[in-house]
Amino acid sequence: MKIRAIRVAETGPFVQPVAVEGFSGGFDILSRPNETGKSTLFAALGTLITEKHTSTARAVTVLRPDSGGAPLIEADLELEGGVVRLRKRFLASKSAELTELESGRVWRGADAETEIERRLGGEEMRALRGLVWVPQGASFALPDKPDAQLLSGLADLIEREAADSAGSGAARRLAAVVRERLGELVTAAQNKAKAGSALHAALRQRDEISAAFAVAEAKASSAEARRHKLDALRLELRSTANADAASALTARSEQAAAAVSEADRARASLRMAEERLRSREFAVDKARSERDGIVRAIADAVRLNVSLAAAGRDIARLQKEREGAEAELRSTEFGRAALAAEAEVVRGRVRMEAAAERERTAREASQEAERRLVEVREVAGAIEFALARIAANPANEEAVTEVQRLSMQLASLEAQVAAQAPRISIAYASGGQGRLSIDGRALDDGWSVRVERAVDVQIDGVGTLRIEPAHGGARTPVEDRDEVRDRLAERLAKLGASSVEAAHAGLSIRRRDEATVAAERKRVAGLAPQGIEALHRLCDGAATTAATARSEANALRKSLGDGAGNGEAGGAGECAQVLLTSIEQRLADAIAAHHAGQRKLDEIGSRILVLEAGIATETARAGEAEKMLGAPVEREAIVAAKEQALAEVEAALSEAVRERSAWAEKVPAGSGYDTHVATAATAAAEVGRYAQRQRELEQLIAEVAGAMRRDGEEGAGAEVAHLAEALAAAEERVGDLELDVQALQLLAARLAHAGESHRSAVLRPVIERLRPLLARLLPGAELALDGPLLVARLEREGRADTMARLSGGTREQVATLVRVAYAQLLAEQGRALPLVLDDALVYSDDPRLEAMIEVLAGAASRHQVVLLSCHQRAIGPLAALHRANCLEIEPWNPEGAVARVGRKGRALSSLSV
Repeated sequence: MKIRAIRVAETGPFVQPVAVEGFSGGFDILSRPNETGKSTLFAALGTLITEKHTSTARAVTVLRPDSGGAPLIEADLELEGGVVRLRKRFLASKSAELTELESGRVWRGADAETEIERRLGGEEMRALRGLVWVPQGASFALPDKPDAQLLSGLADLIEREAADSAGSGAARRLAAVVRERLGELVTAAQNKAKAGSALHAALRQRDEISAAFAVAEAKASSAEARRHKLDALRLELRSTANADAASALTARSEQAAAAVSEADRARASLRMAEERLRSREFAVDKARSERDGIVRAIADAVRLNVSLAAAGRDIARLQKEREGAEAELRSTEFGRAALAAEAEVVRGRVRMEAAAERERTAREASQEAERRLVEVREVAGAIEFALARIAANPANEEAVTEVQRLSMQLASLEAQVAAQAPRISIAYASGGQGRLSIDGRALDDGWSVRVERAVDVQIDGVGTLRIEPAHGGARTPVEDRDEVRDRLAERLAKLGASSVEAAHAGLSIRRRDEATVAAERKRVAGLAPQGIEALHRLCDGAATTAATARSEANALRKSLGDGAGNGEAGGAGECAQVLLTSIEQRLADAIAAHHAGQRKLDEIGSRILVLEAGIATETARAGEAEKMLGAPVEREAIVAAKEQALAEVEAALSEAVRERSAWAEKVPAGSGYDTHVATAATAAAEVGRYAQRQRELEQLIAEVAGAMRRDGEEGAGAEVAHLAEALAAAEERVGDLELDVQALQLLAARLAHAGESHRSAVLRPVIERLRPLLARLLPGAELALDGPLLVARLEREGRADTMARLSGGTREQVATLVRVAYAQLLAEQGRALPLVLDDALVYSDDPRLEAMIEVLAGAASRHQVVLLSCHQRAIGPLAALHRANCLEIEPWNPEGAVARVGRKGRALSSLSV
């Protein structure tokens, strides 16, 4: 297959029709600046071939221009049998047309879709075409998850070349059959029975029979348990039915109840005696209280008469003191009024001078605030500049610390790898030169290399010697080193640094800028602690305060007269303040003296009132005592009567004490009463339990016998035996199917092992074509494959690197070489496909770019190579050197002939750059 022309309209940026004509079928290059539609043309060609004209997939809709439209795509393709023209209109006015340009034969619609699919080779060629048609950004690696169709196509491609690979293709196909058979029985992910399979049905039948067997066993076990229970109940009923035992229990219960009744009568009599005792104790307390009250009342009456006489004398003395205090208070009130008037005059002068001082202070504060505002604006500019540099600096403490840690860890792992990896050295005996090889490459005499990973050394005519570093199956230091190296490169790339030292330098710059910001912010905080707005408000407030104070001073000066002029402000203000202080001190002394006199007068009045209130209270109490006690001569007789009443109630109390003691002796001592009660309760409970148990046994016997009749548990044993036979048959069926699964899994494992042994032979066609290509790019390097699309390592100068550890440019170059090798295989087997690279080799240095262009030019002698590039200055001279065909994007008339045919062989260097 070769591309001869591509034409589009209403597609991406190409609203107007354009075309790329004049493809040579060899080395074709389209070099244009970015955003001129190169990738759109490539995507349009892929959509034309892979999508039906009726498709509305995303690959189609993304080609619609922003202004709207229906993409029209046309291409001339050279296939087996001649050149065909394929045209499709998508989305609106959908159509498809395939034309044989030599014969003029035309297919339309679905017929065109079917015919072009047949000519392009179907699904397998579509998958292979996807490998060698590389869109923008996909050239840096090979597909990491290739679909099954691509892997199958590559395997078939390689097997055709390596036909002598000891049945590798047959083993692969047999393995596929085994996997298909396993897939019919078990799931691939969890190795469990697949739903709907014979194994799944057998397992379900076994589980159902097992469940029925468990139910039958439980039923038989239940019947046996019921028979045992019925026998036990009947035996217990016969053994407990005894009339003499029932009579003895009744007699013990009646005797215990009589003892409790006698004890209850004694306890009731004791309670009544205790109640009488408490009543007489209360009467004694009452009589004693009345006697003591009379005695205290007589003593209080005598004391009240003495207190009333003393209070009368105290009142007379206090009334004389109050008269002297009132005269002294009137004198201090007159002096205080005179001093207050004098102080008010002096205060006016002091307020005037204070207002003038406030004006001066506010004016100075306003000037200071203005100065600080100017300085704050200057500092804010410096902070803004430093913050802009910090925002543009990706370095930070955590990231640089991580980079330093990874660098130290990498150095340690490098040392471990160097210390642990064995070294191979070659020294041939006479006649043995060239008999040792690794992956088909002969080893020279004196060759030496350190072995970091497992390597197979082939000895011609003898066998293979496998050398593996000792790691016991665990993770090796080499893997750890490679992982740490990748992580370090990733962290440095995020920091925009080429080395650990550069990362530290960036962090140092950040620290300096952060220190500058902190210092300047500290200055701003010192100049404006509450913020710049607060500083503005402080400046405005100080000016307002100065104006207010000036107005207040002028008003006070005018009210005080000419004596308060500006010329007298300083000294007069100080004298007025001293005079005011003296006057206010004297006034304070006068006010204090007045308050002290007032407090003394109030205190005397309060004492007089207290005495008068006490006299009134005690006079009333004396009158009440006189009414209660009578005349003093009658008081002794009243006390004697109270003593007699007390003696009578004390005698009655003694009688009640004796009665209580007599009944207390008849009540059972200690826990005796509780013993009687417990004995009676126990006897009554035994009688009740005996009768209740007899009734329960009779009822249980009837229930168990009825349940056995109701459930029909006869024949349970026969059902268990029948289900046991069925379960054994189901188990045997499951065992047979599981044995089939194990046999298939064992066969799959053996086939996989056999496939591993043929891998190097199967991949040899790819490696043989890669070796001369790689020699042009990296002389002396070897590329090891671990599968059709898996590059295991790149070995050079005694060092082996995985793809992940290579630079972006080297990964892209190696991936491109692998695609060139497969394109060569396709061409050699008569199934040539163009190798199309969209903006590839963008990270190649000048020597590598020259080598890769040379490789592509050489490949173009076997199949078409199309290179789309935006690097006109770099690609131009190389294209001219290798006589590449330079393409142009030109206007196109979809309804007629092409407006201008591209010129074959035009040098790319002649294009404007």
